[in-house]
Amino acid sequence: MKRKSVRWLLMAVLVFGIVGCGRQIEEESGSTETAVEKEAVSADAIQTSAASGGAADGTEETSVLHTLSCRLTEQIASGLTQPVIEHMTSELAAQTSEEQLKKSWDGETKGLTGYQGIETVVETVGEERETVMVTIRYKDNKGMKVKYIFNNENRVAGLWFEHTTLPPLSDSGEEKEVKEDLPSCSYEETDFTVGRKPYELNGILTMPSVSGKVPVVILLSGDDAADMDGMIGASENTPMRDLAYGLANRGIATLRYNKRAFQYASTVSSGAGTYELFLQDACYAVDQIYNDRRIDREHIYLLGHGKAADYLTAVIHKKEKRIAGAVMMAGKPVAVREQYYSDSEKDIQFDARYLMDENSTMPLIVLQGEEDFETGMEDFRAWRTVLKGRAHTEYRSFKKLNHYFINYSGKKDATEYDTAGKVNTSVTDVIAAWCLEQD
Repeated sequence: MKRKSVRWLLMAVLVFGIVGCGRQIEEESGSTETAVEKEAVSADAIQTSAASGGAADGTEETSVLHTLSCRLTEQIASGLTQPVIEHMTSELAAQTSEEQLKKSWDGETKGLTGYQGIETVVETVGEERETVMVTIRYKDNKGMKVKYIFNNENRVAGLWFEHTTLPPLSDSGEEKEVKEDLPSCSYEETDFTVGRKPYELNGILTMPSVSGKVPVVILLSGDDAADMDGMIGASENTPMRDLAYGLANRGIATLRYNKRAFQYASTVSSGAGTYELFLQDACYAVDQIYNDRRIDREHIYLLGHGKAADYLTAVIHKKEKRIAGAVMMAGKPVAVREQYYSDSEKDIQFDARYLMDENSTMPLIVLQGEEDFETGMEDFRAWRTVLKGRAHTEYRSFKKLNHYFINYSGKKDATEYDTAGKVNTSVTDVIAAWCLEQD
């Protein structure tokens, strides 16, 4: 199985690129997307940025580039190409004429009709440059991706156009639910027990039907009393199961399991802390999957959602030699310590700064639904502040998705989760592609 994706920026640097494979315009100096700067952030800074909606350090620039990219894209789509040239670096502007840019865009969008607006905006921060990908929608679920590379002066140093296909819209204008009804041959599920007596937990290992050992993602729900599917809402949505099936269809195994307070609700102590309710079982899961012969032990990833993402650093700290990377979904960059005076073994610390000070090279991707009322965009921006300059870190936010990365129904309380839906497939695509890109 091929596990290495070809990155756009590794393609030949050309003016108006390769016909039929998208259009790229980039200054001759090339570009990179990997951050290598290291900057320590205090626990106080972590708590302040999370509470206040992001510190000024880095947040403002991200907002400016987000807004600028959207405006330039709408202008390009309407036939106005001069504004983007005016925002280019002098080197790139010298290589690009308004006529050439318009010709390139018209060639790529030939046959596309019924422009419907911006679909998504994804930002990735690098050492000296930031990438912003704007996806726009046309009629018949067709779309275009416009990728900007900005230098540290907020000038456009690279520009890329690419076709894409988008999920269909419902009559209300929202993306339709995309069901993950996969062929029976695409995956196989087997029972998998996590933990030890007296708290052995029922789990499921979902294996894609491919030959050889495969990468695996351990799915960790943030609800202390969640079942293995992460069931939520009156419609009994199952976000963990959605992720498992979606990733299996993309060649990646997953392990999900009942939380201790769900399976042993009557026997778990009312005074149980995060060690018993989360950390101990998560560590057991890592060790047990590491020793499973079906799994590529060099590619074991953690996926934490909600509170599990907040606390994921504690698992990484204990099992860093067995973990190849981590996915943070709707998490907050917190700094919290829990102490048990009667049992020091249960003392644990969740500190986002650990990912800067002690483990700055483990691949990490931070995901956020833009309509999440539990973990807001201010928390997403706070991650950028706390991890500013950290290597191997990506950030993705998704328009119109809620806390569970399901299409937003319009409510700002727990009734939001009563509407039936599934994890948007664009989220699964991003997670799968990121996992398969890791060395």
